[in-house]
Amino acid sequence: MTRTYQYNNDTAKHVFNQLQNFKQQGNTKDYEVRIDNLTVVQRTKNLDNFHLFKQSLNQFTEAVSILLYKGSSRNYDKYVLTRKTEEESKPDLASEEYLKQRLDDWIKKRRRRLILQD
Repeated sequence: MTRTYQYNNDTAKHVFNQLQNFKQQGNTKDYEVRIDNLTVVQRTKNLDNFHLFKQSLNQFTEAVSILLYKGSSRNYDKYVLTRKTEEESKPDLASEEYLKQRLDDWIKKRRRRLILQD
């Protein structure tokens, strides 16, 4: 199961509260936190590490993924908290212009990611 929400402190806190509830019921769950598919909090049950992902957020972060594992398996429920919204189509642009603009935006994002990887 994958659920997608807009990122804010309340949605991250909601997932954290779920983990706390599981722990109080004696059923701790492993979790992992990824930022743009890069693991920033490795699989753990330790709730003290949960909020460490916030140190890795930056202006280019597009999504935070929180994986709640099912038992000791590799199966998980995934919460994707998006920080960037897709730009809506602009009806006043001709379709060629719109496609060119979307392609230019994609190239800019890709360049930013490559710069951050160096």
